[in-house]
Amino acid sequence: MSDITDKERGLGNKERGVNRSALGESPDAGGGRAAGTSATGPMYWTTAEGRVYRIVLNGYKFDFHPSKGSAAARVEGRWTASSHDGTYEILRNAPGDFQMRLRIGSDPNHTENVNATFTVSGQSASIEGSLNGERQDPASKFGVTQKGRERYELVAGKNSLEWFPRD
Repeated sequence: MSDITDKERGLGNKERGVNRSALGESPDAGGGRAAGTSATGPMYWTTAEGRVYRIVLNGYKFDFHPSKGSAAARVEGRWTASSHDGTYEILRNAPGDFQMRLRIGSDPNHTENVNATFTVSGQSASIEGSLNGERQDPASKFGVTQKGRERYELVAGKNSLEWFPRD
């Protein structure tokens, strides 16, 4: 018994090929999977030792410096945000499931700019807490866009947050 031909299936030349880009996959990624992803979703934050992340919040740049052996670490404001520092703590970090508590500000508690918990599940994010003094609705969901290899962005109303490894 033989298989049916492409002509019998109604397929023309090259129609059997898989368009990996249309599936959200990189054609040169190994195993048919986009770079930085796993079987259940992307790793939104990789934890290589000493890896510094750059966060851009509404155009202001911050470097996130890991703390060896701890999920909690420090945030350093850069350039125009140099007087705004803070802390962050990774609460969950699994493929497609990420949660971080973040505090940034020039006040003693480092909370005037950001005092919130960011949760990303799949390609949807929520924010519980405040951004620039405005309380966020934790029931609101925001899309997370992959803007490049290990580069992600979420837009929550008038606030935008982009993150990527600085290296």
